Amino acid sequence: MNEPQKPLQDIRDEARRVASALTQSSVPVRLIGGSAIWLRCPSADHELLRRNYADLDLLGLSSHSSEIKQFLTGLGYEVDKYFNSLHGRSRLLFYDPHNERQVDVLFNEMLMCHKLDFRSRISVDQRTLPLADLLLTKLQIVQTNPKDMNDLVTLFCDHPINDQDGENINGSYISHLTALDWGLYRTIQINLEQLQDHVRNLPQIGPYPVEQQIQKLWTMIDGTPKSVKWKMRARIGDRVQWYELPEEVRRS
Repeated sequence: MNEPQKPLQDIRDEARRVASALTQSSVPVRLIGGSAIWLRCPSADHELLRRNYADLDLLGLSSHSSEIKQFLTGLGYEVDKYFNSLHGRSRLLFYDPHNERQVDVLFNEMLMCHKLDFRSRISVDQRTLPLADLLLTKLQIVQTNPKDMNDLVTLFCDHPINDQDGENINGSYISHLTALDWGLYRTIQINLEQLQDHVRNLPQIGPYPVEQQIQKLWTMIDGTPKSVKWKMRARIGDRVQWYELPEEVRRS
């Protein structure tokens, strides 16, 4: 008989194990957060960008919650029955009792400073959300911290900006979303400006110069024709708050 699986001690090894299991599964759930970015970006191990990862985060489809539970318990995680009974329609929580870590599974969307719906993006990659979506989860944060900045730099320096997914950052997809939502556009504008300042004193770490990548993405965003709703909201500008600030935000 095969021994029951259990999570690995090193969270990087564990992220790799979960990703490998996902490539063998049809369950619609994908890694997100810092561990997903580490998995996709070699530069995350560079001494200037390296950071710690506390827990694993995933995003899946609520219509497949039973399959997601079965997938994670099969990997050795324990269900938080009380939490899931209260929040199971939008989120599930699991524990790794061996290493005292948790796994947070969001359903369908991320609702933090802005609402990002990922239902149509689940099937693009077998292991993680697409690179453009991983980037968006960081660019939509109004109050970024050093970990967020490192994750952004890592994504930009390892993957080219163009109009495709795969091992690319799909700038056309991001531009389409920001053309419909002035608030998301404005937050990303502010964060790209801050990131530009952040990388000025950094050496080139990966194959792509980050400042050039930022400029290319912004050119695509700014040049995309905007919706009527976007233009109406743009007239109000910063006079009215355009984002939400969640009471409790845990970012990995």
